Amino acid sequence: DYEIDFDKKFVFIGGCFNTVNQLKNLFQNAYFYDNENEIDKFVITSDDVIIVYLTDFMSHSTYYKVRNMCEKTKQIHCSNSNIVRILDAISANI
Repeated sequence: DYEIDFDKKFVFIGGCFNTVNQLKNLFQNAYFYDNENEIDKFVITSDDVIIVYLTDFMSHSTYYKVRNMCEKTKQIHCSNSNIVRILDAISANI
């Protein structure tokens, strides 16, 4: 069991198609962005949001754009597409 509030406002950046679909089923209130052109600055800079980088499937420019916009926002890095490891990383860092 994970001590994750799945109803919190999470924003996932990057990720492969299968992983993102699994995460969408778990985090139904989350936002998902896979490239820098889609990113909504107002969503990702909100005080109550947690940014989760799925770095295996993300461009450097997307990563740096989000990181620079969200310096004061809680950020978690996951360099894996395995859903269990992603949940482990989130649980360990919130």
